Amino acid sequence: MANAVPSASRAERLRRVQLRPVRISEPEAAKITGVADCAGCDIAEFPLPKGVRFVDWDEALAGAWDLVAMFDVLEHIPDLGFLARLKTRHLAVAVPYCRWRELGADGDAWFRTWRVRLPNEHLHHFDRDSLVALLAHNGFDCVTLNGFEDGIRLRPGEVGPNILSGFFRKRGQADWTPAFAEGAEYPVL
Repeated sequence: MANAVPSASRAERLRRVQLRPVRISEPEAAKITGVADCAGCDIAEFPLPKGVRFVDWDEALAGAWDLVAMFDVLEHIPDLGFLARLKTRHLAVAVPYCRWRELGADGDAWFRTWRVRLPNEHLHHFDRDSLVALLAHNGFDCVTLNGFEDGIRLRPGEVGPNILSGFFRKRGQADWTPAFAEGAEYPVL
């Protein structure tokens, strides 16, 4: 984010930012995805693909969605209680994978040097159990967890898993799951 204020953490900016909707008329996103209504929400306005409309936080929570994707989001939001109010059939998430608990006695040393710890930005840390429990508490059932993003985001010499991705279904929703979420192409953790 080029215009970020260095003294303010991302969490502080999340608490005070006011988003303004941006309307884009060309339906390129709908053609590519096959989805008629594509929307994006972030703490800062930035160019979105043609046909994707920008929604603010209140509009995002007021709307009803087939799929909400939150990549590198949950770890930054101070109050995760919004998940209970989120009206979506499906939820795709990616968060830094905190392996502190599963590393046992080596967990403290690993956590102290974990490159994505970022104390002023990452307010929450997730492993498989805590991510599934958080979303279950808010009405979502886990369809799959995987680490497919590590193939894209691991740095040379870095050992994964480092990114935890998951696909969730709101309880009581129809049984629609895209092929990638079923673990057909990617290993399930």
